[in-house]
Amino acid sequence: MRIKFSFGVYDSMGFLNISFGFLFLIAVQIVHDREDFIIVKLLMYFLFLFFSAGTYADDLSDWIYDFSLDNSGSSKASAFVVLAGLDTTEELIKKIKKDYSTERDPVVKYYYEYFLAKRTQEVVYISKFIASSRNNKNEILSNNTDWVSIVSPFYDQLAYYAMSDDAALRLIFELVEDADGAFLSVVSGDLARIEKINPNRFLNVAEEAGISKMDLNILMESD
Repeated sequence: MRIKFSFGVYDSMGFLNISFGFLFLIAVQIVHDREDFIIVKLLMYFLFLFFSAGTYADDLSDWIYDFSLDNSGSSKASAFVVLAGLDTTEELIKKIKKDYSTERDPVVKYYYEYFLAKRTQEVVYISKFIASSRNNKNEILSNNTDWVSIVSPFYDQLAYYAMSDDAALRLIFELVEDADGAFLSVVSGDLARIEKINPNRFLNVAEEAGISKMDLNILMESD
């Protein structure tokens, strides 16, 4: 399929990827410049639906990964969050695994672990992500991405694993000491859901984390 314009013939896939690139950058800029974040969220949502549903998903994943390599800070973190929600080829995942093995920046390495844990669901990367979360509390307690959310996407992933992983649950209990406001409300809600799944496990891990029954009651009441 090709699209013909008055100024030449362009490959439709390349044209759409370039178009997405401009829209992605515009959306990121809006996040930095404006307060009406919901517009950005809706824009990105529909763009992701469109691209991930079509034959352009593979090229889009490659483009976003290249974007992550060329950027830093919140833009890099955001690229990994977006990439984790898209279909990716085995070839790209192999490349990302290789790049991860040579990455030296501990924060960037954490982004890789987030992606690999979420996309591959391999135990080795899930374990690495949970273990590294302890040294990346700032990435969890603060949403340092351009992704619009009350809490960090990295916290969301950790909370998901806490449903069955004791180390992840123990870390969430530890995060309570530094959490406040809306974040604390989200944490309390997640803990309430986890307690319902297995009350005995919940109490045992809370005790291991040094959370007294009194503190636990106060925490759960704040939900």
